[in-house]
Amino acid sequence: MTAPARVTTVPLIYLNSVMHAGRLDPARVGENSGGGSLEGHSLSVSLCPQAWRRVARLGGTILFELYRSGGIFLDMHAVQGNARLLAAVLDWAVGQGLTEWQSRWQTWSQDEDGDWRYTLSASLQEAVAEAVDTHNLWEHLNEDEDTVDLSVLPVMDDGRSVVQEVRVPVGGAALRDLTGLNVGPNVDATDAVLIAWAMQVLPDLLGQDVDGVWWRETYRPAALSAPRGAIFPARVPAWQARREAWSNVDDAALLRAMPRTRRVKVPTGAPRVDVRQSGAEWKVTLVSVKPAVHLGWFETEAAAQRARQVALKRYAAGDGRSAGSGPRPARQAGA
Repeated sequence: MTAPARVTTVPLIYLNSVMHAGRLDPARVGENSGGGSLEGHSLSVSLCPQAWRRVARLGGTILFELYRSGGIFLDMHAVQGNARLLAAVLDWAVGQGLTEWQSRWQTWSQDEDGDWRYTLSASLQEAVAEAVDTHNLWEHLNEDEDTVDLSVLPVMDDGRSVVQEVRVPVGGAALRDLTGLNVGPNVDATDAVLIAWAMQVLPDLLGQDVDGVWWRETYRPAALSAPRGAIFPARVPAWQARREAWSNVDDAALLRAMPRTRRVKVPTGAPRVDVRQSGAEWKVTLVSVKPAVHLGWFETEAAAQRARQVALKRYAAGDGRSAGSGPRPARQAGA
């Protein structure tokens, strides 16, 4: 898929080693994180497995160290803190039909530590009902109309009401199928969009493989919060694995060694290879040259992605950058 022209730098984290608690097959969604998956189809990893063992209640789950030289992860928090980059990624997702902007209602409440969190609702009535419950406003409830006067709603520290109308990116089946994440109608799909972009676009922008994404969450296991990452299914085979004893792992030491995020400039001449589904097949096209070069048809997405990686390496080395379109390549099977 083609990349937004406005992207000039991306925030990356380079890791040579990560930890994974559970099975090494990302296709077995849920078994990687104690029955539910925050990473969708991808493989859950971290540098604080002891914390995640408590948060996800993993019990006697086996532990692995995964390692490779120069693993690349997109810093999810850094992207969301960069308004221009985030806008470019969301524009790409809208253009690809993965998401669309819709109006929703936020209901804010504070957790046990005083941090503000919100839920999304499809209507004002649903959002107010949530506020009545979370802020104990039952005495103000108009039983005949099952609502409350909006003037009695609490305000947050910045003076805003706990119920607000917002515009959020909402995903559909295509985004869910690609990432494996919950992108229901009342879910902000930003995380899923960033994962899809990191899978589909970022490798072409950089001219090299991208292993996954990383969330620099606050380390606070008691509040169910800890840093974590995800390795994309197609990249799991690039990592070697060895069993590790839980008793040998020190979260604090691993987190102290965590490298800082780097702002990496996007190479201006990096090749871009598009993978797009057409009917029951997948089409691979070199789109960083004019005219675009059709590289082949494939029966499976996995085979098409392997062909894309081969093409990225080939054209990054300068082999065939000025190739013409030529005849239509034959369809190719793939496991």
